[in-house]
Amino acid sequence: MSQLTFTKRNNIISVSLEGNHIGSASYIKYDDDTALIQYIYVENYETNLNYFRELVSYVEACIKESGFHHVYLLADEEDLSIYFDLGYLRAVKEPDLQILTKLLGVTLTNFVSLIKHLNH
Repeated sequence: MSQLTFTKRNNIISVSLEGNHIGSASYIKYDDDTALIQYIYVENYETNLNYFRELVSYVEACIKESGFHHVYLLADEEDLSIYFDLGYLRAVKEPDLQILTKLLGVTLTNFVSLIKHLNH
């Protein structure tokens, strides 16, 4: 089985497989207790689903290590099942769109907000 290598610089994470870059992720502070995953990407997502899951787990560990208790994630409707499998729930309280626009630099119109509570 192939081994993934993770490289973290500040809040940006890169993932490589046998020396080849296959994905990346980034997170930022949303509030004192919550981090927001800005993006998470793995090449050929459908065929590399296990690598995607490993990257999500690694990002969550980094977020937890940074002292956050929760993770916000904005997902497309068609990606919900994988996030539900990873323990994410639909956020009861929608994130503040003004804060998201400021943090992400774009105006969001079509997304589902998810949250995961990290065990400390």
